Amino acid sequence: MGRLFRAGLAAGTALVLSACGGGSENAGGGANSGEAPAGEKEATAPLAGKGTISVAFCRTIRGADNRNIYGLTVRSYALKDGALVAERNSVMDPGFKPLTICDEGERPAPWRAFNKNLTMVAGLAAPSRAGAADTTTGKEIAPPDKDAFVKDLRTGAVAFHPVTGQLWYDSDGGESLVYVRDPKGGMATEKPVKAIADHIAKDPVTAAAILSLGQSDVVAVSPSGVIAMTGSLGKLDRQPTNGGVRSFFQEFPVQGLSGNNQRDCYPAFWRDDTTLVCDYSLEQITFSADHKSVVTRISLLPDADRTVQDPLLSPDGKSIAFIARNGAGQDVIYKIDPSTPGSQPVKIAELEKPMDGSDKHKLSLITWN
Repeated sequence: MGRLFRAGLAAGTALVLSACGGGSENAGGGANSGEAPAGEKEATAPLAGKGTISVAFCRTIRGADNRNIYGLTVRSYALKDGALVAERNSVMDPGFKPLTICDEGERPAPWRAFNKNLTMVAGLAAPSRAGAADTTTGKEIAPPDKDAFVKDLRTGAVAFHPVTGQLWYDSDGGESLVYVRDPKGGMATEKPVKAIADHIAKDPVTAAAILSLGQSDVVAVSPSGVIAMTGSLGKLDRQPTNGGVRSFFQEFPVQGLSGNNQRDCYPAFWRDDTTLVCDYSLEQITFSADHKSVVTRISLLPDADRTVQDPLLSPDGKSIAFIARNGAGQDVIYKIDPSTPGSQPVKIAELEKPMDGSDKHKLSLITWN
């Protein structure tokens, strides 16, 4: 285990012990204090640097008052050799829960939980207010005055726009009540989003961010922004229509997409307007130009019993990265060349769990830089 990695693990352990009120024996210096041993440094390079791929570990900690507190570890690994180049360990403020990366079951793409350089994570502050927290300190960024009398929007979902860095969130679970704000500017910058259809039609990134609000299903929007797939219902959705967030795309059946002999496809991303890649199975589905039928449906992996998660398309579109467990039960980041379906995946990095006192972590592949 590398020196940077050991130092990062020690720091994470100290943070969790402090948050839980334990670890009094570590209050001083020394090997168990969370300080890096002499001659070693914590991985403090910027996250999401060029030539890296990044993951997030979320763990649930039982606080002293029996409330859940969420710990977060974010790491960036070198694509070239799998070396750990950056790491941040933090414990969120009590009452703040990062969404998506800490949720179980179906979820929107985990990269929507972070801003571009991974310095902020989106979530809900008690009771249900959209917010962002610093990934280094765990502190909420620009929270409102706790004594101010304000309206609680009762937010259920929140996401970063990966280009603008704005926070997008819903209100009251409504289909057409969407808000946006500058996370560093605080509530004073909050604005209701009007003419949502225009925003959805603007570009596929904005469409995916908005469509991930107000529903728990995974949404993947094609590069043109015209076609979307939601959940695993075996149907596609097409723009444009009018209505609330869930009805901007009109559902239509596709021949060969569903049936007794077809596996579910939880959409991960579109490689182009007719080629969709599925999460978990890493199947690739190619549709006809009019999207009325399936042309091919193939596995990008060799025949194996591995389950994959969080496929990410490389910036140049030539590779796909994902997380899977190897034969020894170790979580590993792999990559494949989708132009050669069935070829053996290539290992990028092995993922050691943070030494933070938790035996369960929600692991997410979040960005490829």
